[in-house]
Amino acid sequence: MSEPSSTLGPTSTHEHAAWDDAEWLESAEPTLTTALEEPQQIAPRALLPEPRRFSEPVTNKPEGLRIEPRAAIRLPGEGEAPPSRKIEITEHGKGIIRLESEPPVLAVARLDVLPLLQPRNAKPLIKQSKFSAEWGKAGKHSHRWLWWSAGGILTLVLVGLAIQPLLINKDQNRTADSFRSIQVVEDVVAVEDPTVYFSENPAQVFTEIQDSLGKYARARSLEEALPMIRHGTSLKEELSKHWKPWPVPGDWAVSDDAAITYDSVGKIPYAIVGGTLPDFSAYRVFLVREQGRMLVDWEATLGLGTRTFMEMRDPAIQAAELRVVMTPVGFYSLTFPEARYCAYRLDSSADETSLWGYVERGSPAALALEEIFNEKAIFSDKPREQMVRLRLKRGAPEAASNQWLVMDVLHKGWVTP
Repeated sequence: MSEPSSTLGPTSTHEHAAWDDAEWLESAEPTLTTALEEPQQIAPRALLPEPRRFSEPVTNKPEGLRIEPRAAIRLPGEGEAPPSRKIEITEHGKGIIRLESEPPVLAVARLDVLPLLQPRNAKPLIKQSKFSAEWGKAGKHSHRWLWWSAGGILTLVLVGLAIQPLLINKDQNRTADSFRSIQVVEDVVAVEDPTVYFSENPAQVFTEIQDSLGKYARARSLEEALPMIRHGTSLKEELSKHWKPWPVPGDWAVSDDAAITYDSVGKIPYAIVGGTLPDFSAYRVFLVREQGRMLVDWEATLGLGTRTFMEMRDPAIQAAELRVVMTPVGFYSLTFPEARYCAYRLDSSADETSLWGYVERGSPAALALEEIFNEKAIFSDKPREQMVRLRLKRGAPEAASNQWLVMDVLHKGWVTP
């Protein structure tokens, strides 16, 4: 509190009087004037209770916490506010306070009350009564499907019995045809194959070969050799130009280790005998069995044709018939493309000169060559070369001198049928 400020006159009789002494103020002289400041208003201090010790019991129970209802704002005409309620507060140790739950509020009746659902009247259980009445009784089924099934099975059995003899006869005929075909093949091999005689009589055939070839080789003149040559009379003129005696002694004979193979052309069987002469030169002779004896096929032995391989290089020659050894090759040119022709190499036994032969695909000559090359490929490897007699013709003008067209296949092998 601030001290008062005073304005005093010359003297004061009560110098030591208190400033708030009302009686003195009233009796004081008017010359004494006092100006006091208006005291400040100080809010009273709240007195807090002393904290309770934990060991002290609770003496006073608090009044509780007043809680107003939720509808704090009321509109005009809503009536009086509901009375306030108290919730008791219970104090626990260390300042934990639990509020007792608010008493439950009674349910308010709904204005839009739902009507009560009334159960429908139960329908009479006609099916249930029917089923209960028929419980345990077997139902009646139609037997028509049984009759249809029996009829179908009976029909199938009758049809099977009817066609069974036909099937048996067909199988028997097929078996008979198979055996008949095998028998026909065996008959063809045994009767029509000319080389069967060679395989059935090897010793006699070898004796005939030694006799005929020995006489031919030891002959010193054409008249001695002519009886051993096939078609010798018709070839006498050619023989007189090209026949030469062999350089063998007078006692020469075919050795037992000579290579002998058999083949046939048409119905004519022949043997090919190969070996070495005393001067170590090789020989190969074709012998044809005719009239019960072996004869030397002189043309096949020498591989003669209408022209020699050296003459075939002459551009002036336009056609020829040759005995050749054919080998399939892949040598093609712009004149003879692979898409149109099949290529073969043509060799001769007389010299090392080779020619190139081309046969048009799909032609009779191409089909004949295909049959010849595949004839022995059924039971063995396809042969790389075949001995064939051909008719050749000069190709296009731009073709090389050693390129020829194969016009016709006269026969397989070098022996003339």
